[in-house]
Amino acid sequence: MAKPFVAQLKENISCRFSSSSEIVSAFSIFDPRKVSKVKDTPAMNQYGEQAIATLLSHYGVTRPAETLTGELANREAMVTSDVVME
Repeated sequence: MAKPFVAQLKENISCRFSSSSEIVSAFSIFDPRKVSKVKDTPAMNQYGEQAIATLLSHYGVTRPAETLTGELANREAMVTSDVVME
């Protein structure tokens, strides 16, 4: 009985958020496990740019763009091994 319920629940959730899947997926930028995979690589320079662009286009910008640009430029400094969960 649980399997049909879970399958139907999964289908309902997928249908409900299908138009928002790109936005929901963009929140994965906050997953520290993903950061740990690119932390010490050249890919860190571009980590999350597309996700941030997606979130900003959906939710808008409430602060001046130059402030956000400065914060993005310093994102590598914000990532430490203490934050990464294994």
